[in-house]
Formats: sequence, structure tokens, C-alpha cells
Amino acid sequence: TSNINLKPHKRSDHQLFRLQYSASSPSLKWLRSALLTLSACLLLSAQARAQLSQPDGTQIPVGNALPNILNSPPLSEGINVVSDASLVPEVFTPARELTFSFIAEGGGYENAFGWYNLGDDVTNPNNRFLIFNCRVEPRNPYVTSTVNFCGNPDWKGGPIGFFLITPEGRTTRGAFRDRNCAQNDGQGYVYFSEPRLNTFESSNNPYIHHLVYRSNTFENAFYFGFEDLFRGGDNDFEDTLILVEGLFVGQAAELCDNLDDDCDGRVDEGVSELCQTACGE
Repeated sequence: TSNINLKPHKRSDHQLFRLQYSASSPSLKWLRSALLTLSACLLLSAQARAQLSQPDGTQIPVGNALPNILNSPPLSEGINVVSDASLVPEVFTPARELTFSFIAEGGGYENAFGWYNLGDDVTNPNNRFLIFNCRVEPRNPYVTSTVNFCGNPDWKGGPIGFFLITPEGRTTRGAFRDRNCAQNDGQGYVYFSEPRLNTFESSNNPYIHHLVYRSNTFENAFYFGFEDLFRGGDNDFEDTLILVEGLFVGQAAELCDNLDDDCDGRVDEGVSELCQTACGE
């Protein structure tokens, strides 16, 4: 475990759209593409940033638990948990190293949190990789886990998503001999950062089980707050709260740090800033 280091920074999200259209003029084709792309970006941004609500109309998140955690020391994020709540990004490009911090656990279930490769069959537990198992409890300073993705045999080199496993519905005690302890064995509910993967939910009126917040304090970092009861609960979204540092939206950036940040086997390629050693050389 390690302490969190403050690294003030904030980047803007980017979304990529592929648009199909027909036009005979190349100039008109380009203009239509640009306008459609801009319209789609603005629409998605508005939808993602609009105040979110559950199928029953409950606006989320509810209560003071989440803002008290995020906006009090040592996090001091200054996040408006209602207006800043989002369902996107759903997947991310990892930096060469990710730091996971277990911030809070406000629910009664002992949940498990981890990551997966975009495009894998996530119904197969072997394609889900745990970071915090159900025995890990949050504490101060926060429990952290650092994972190196460069050379990681589990990572396939592309975007990744995240998931939460809950013990709800378990029929056996499992390896931990505890039905209240979520385990990556095919039992219990699994909620993914890509809601389309929550196949047990209604596609027409899905319940929201996680919220995403970009950090204002930590560099390239996002919070993932979960509601862990199936289509129920208090909607405070701090049943499990995780901070992940080292996440890029889109292509990972190569930094001037003498490291292979984008894991392509090259160091500091394409960096336009002035590179200097610690001695200023």
C-alpha cells in the first residue's frame, strides 16, 4: 500500500464518432461530416452531463455521504456530485502504471473490484482481473494497489473497463466460506463500467449502478462510485468508491519522462516539449 500523492491537473474528455453519409461532392462530404460530428459531440456531452435519475424518477446521487467523502480532506475535490455525475467514459486507455485506491465502502456487502479488456467475454470469470477482493477494507490512509500494464500478460494492449462483483444471490459460501463475500466464481451480480454488459438489466429501462467522476485533484484520475443492490438501495453511490489514477480517454500520451508511457516499446517518441535531465542538461 502507499499514500496518495496530490498532482493537480485536469484534462477534457474526448469522444470519437464514426458517421456514415452519402454525398457526391468531397467538399460537401467533409463539411457534413464535420457538422454531424460536432452535433453528436454536443448531444452526447449534454446527455452525459444532464442530471441523472433512476427509472423510478429518483435523481441521483442521493444524500450527503458521497459529497462529504469527495469534498473533505484529504481528497478536497470540489465536485458537485449531482451536476458532475456521469456515465462516461465507459472504457479507458491505461498508462504504463495504474494506481487503485479503495476510498470508501458504505454498503453492507463485501464487494470485489477489478478490470477487464474491452471486447473480452466478461461472463467468463477468467477474463475478469481482481484488484480488491472482498476481504479488503478501506482505511485511512487509503488502501492502494499499483498495477504495471506494460508487459502485463493479462492486458491485451487496448482499452479497459472496470467491474464490481457483489455477493447478492450467492448460493454457496465459496472459497472464502462466506456468502456475504463477493468472489470471482460466476455467482453474484456483476456491474460493469459498460452498462450494456449488465445483461440481467432491462435494455429499455436500465437501473444505474455506477457513476463516474473526473478528479479535480489527481492527474488523469477518475472515481467510480457503485450502488450494489440489484435495482434497489439508497442511491448514495458510495457502497464501493474507487479512485483510479493513470487513465487516459483515447490514446495514451507519451510524456517526457524517460519511460515508455504508451507501452509501444519506444521511449519519449514524438514529445515536443524540451526534455532535460534533473541536472538541467
